[in-house]
Amino acid sequence: FTAVAPVVGPAGRVAGAIEIVAPVDRAFVRDLATLTGAEISIVTASGQSVHSEDGTPPTMAELTADPAAAETPVDLTIGGERYLSMVLPLHASGGASLGLMYVGVEYDEIVMEQRAAQREVLTATAIVLAIGLVIAAGLGVLFTRPVTALVRSARRIQENDLQSPVPRVGPRELRALGAAMDEMRVAILEARENLVGANANL
Repeated sequence: FTAVAPVVGPAGRVAGAIEIVAPVDRAFVRDLATLTGAEISIVTASGQSVHSEDGTPPTMAELTADPAAAETPVDLTIGGERYLSMVLPLHASGGASLGLMYVGVEYDEIVMEQRAAQREVLTATAIVLAIGLVIAAGLGVLFTRPVTALVRSARRIQENDLQSPVPRVGPRELRALGAAMDEMRVAILEARENLVGANANL
């Protein structure tokens, strides 16, 4: 395996090149597989192959079974296992075909990762939902109790119980409503006492 990287000077001009030559052996292919997190195989045009995993490497026939694999990832069956695969052609510097590089991930691994991600999403959703329900219940109690107390006071006033004060509890708006209702209760009580007093004088 040969790679050439240009060395660019400060003015942006190419000052030279670095050439890296590495044997395409099992150690090289395993390092490449470790970097990508996928299975890697290199199959030469003559049929020789180097595979990153133990077991039978894919054959040239398996790798070229779906021509679309050279353009986009496809579903290939290799050695009886399903893989999401991409097959990349390898060319010499003169353009001659050297073979193919296969990159594949087993579907079982993809499904396991997908299920793990779904579990994480479902767990997070359940936690958010539970927190939302607790907050909703808390807010419900926070607003329901003061409103219920005001409704009871209004009913007592309706039943001519003008001696019981109206509670001033809850958020600011409900406390203001309670104060207004209590002022109304006191005004009704005073008007009734004035009326009773006026009737007694008759």
